[in-house]
Amino acid sequence: VHCPLAPTEEFFQLVESCGKRVSHVVVPTYALEHKIFAKDALSRWTSSELWISPNQFSFPFRSASETVLWGRPVDGVLGDSDLSKGHVQPPWVDEIEYQTLTAGTFNIGGVPTPLCETVFYHKATRSLIVTDVVSKIGPEPGELS
Repeated sequence: VHCPLAPTEEFFQLVESCGKRVSHVVVPTYALEHKIFAKDALSRWTSSELWISPNQFSFPFRSASETVLWGRPVDGVLGDSDLSKGHVQPPWVDEIEYQTLTAGTFNIGGVPTPLCETVFYHKATRSLIVTDVVSKIGPEPGELS
């Protein structure tokens, strides 16, 4: 489950109606609005692994680590990409490629913090899965740089 939604019974039923056990919960960015419901998802799917994007933090106290999120040990921190060497990769990298994007620096609680978001590409369905990176693409997208 990528970036779990509000923990309504409807949400849980929709996910579970896919017919497979939820094996992984992914927190793709550090923004609170995108990780707040991970706690509920992890409570529901207790055997799922937790994967997070890098540079997690808490506010107003900078006490977050990349080893625990919402009291739950983190199973893995996503690296720069599914091709990165030197760290544990999630077991689904053969099906889903990923890239961690870092852009800009924001002053959060007096600390310069780079924006990090991990985006995913599901090869079988040719689906791009993003959180905040894409907000609107017009009928004629501009050139990529």
